[in-house]
Amino acid sequence: MLNVLIADDDYNARVGLSEMLDWTKLDAHLVAAVEDGEKVIEVLEQHSNIDLIILDVCMPHMDGLAVAKYVRDKHINTDVILLSAHAEFEYAREALRYGVREYIIKPINRAKLNQLTEAIETVQQERVHTTSWRHFLYSAQRQEDIIGALDSKNVTAAEALIDIESQFGKIAVKDFRDYCLRLLDYMREHLKSKDMDTDICDRTAKIIRDFTDIQSMKSLFKESFKALISIDAPGGKTVSGVVVIAKEYINTNILSSELHSSSVASYLKLSVDHLSRLFKAAGEESLSDYIIKVKMEKAKEIIANTSNSIRQIAGILGYSDPGYFVRVFKKKTGVTPTEYRTISKEESG
Repeated sequence: MLNVLIADDDYNARVGLSEMLDWTKLDAHLVAAVEDGEKVIEVLEQHSNIDLIILDVCMPHMDGLAVAKYVRDKHINTDVILLSAHAEFEYAREALRYGVREYIIKPINRAKLNQLTEAIETVQQERVHTTSWRHFLYSAQRQEDIIGALDSKNVTAAEALIDIESQFGKIAVKDFRDYCLRLLDYMREHLKSKDMDTDICDRTAKIIRDFTDIQSMKSLFKESFKALISIDAPGGKTVSGVVVIAKEYINTNILSSELHSSSVASYLKLSVDHLSRLFKAAGEESLSDYIIKVKMEKAKEIIANTSNSIRQIAGILGYSDPGYFVRVFKKKTGVTPTEYRTISKEESG
């Protein structure tokens, strides 16, 4: 049930809102209806479980925007809906800065009441989802599942653990990051208890913290899990895990002009020489050669599937000198980019 607090210095407005909203249908409980912002703070100090505050912007002693700022600054887990007779952009912009859920212009007619009801329903749905997510995230079952997958070297089970959209639908990036980090932490502690190397878990966690899309996090987690199951003996280490993480970083940032051997090594907190040796120890070419190989594979894909000029493609791949790009491409493929485009068209046609 959603616990709601109303604040408005207009008595009739307070009573009107209290009586017009169908609290039972909204599965909500009206905790209190107060007349100013200071009273709101008093209620918040007495009740730690207020889920939503519906308050007027203009009130004596402490206005609605000040209350919204207080809630944000104190990191109080409470949503705020502001009611205001002012339609000025400046008020709405301030409300946005303070994370206000909805900004509704008075008077509260039937249409505005529907808008308010929909906003309350959205808050309710999200609170239910958050509660369900937290139960899932902190369930001991997650720990048992990932450790079981790790001990049995079951890649399919690990992938199923990370593919959770079918259960929760759309997931916030922050929530998914927290989930990945928790699974990595479970694995790290398990490996540590068996005197096994945790380097892959540590490095994967560092990289995932910087990712801003779920697909990249998924891909890295799955590849890192595959690397982890190659560690067999107590105290054993694997160079393949670091190489897997490096490759994932390269593939994710392949279109960045800042992608160089030094940037990859810096991201993994290693020297270029050390990382290159790990690549060769894992049976790969040198780090720089691998970056070039991936860039050229991407170049082939772009050349075959777009009408972009060779100069544009060189720029997309981070090459400021198109001539140098053409030379590298021909060295790696045996043909120039233009020749490759012609061959691709003939093969597809």
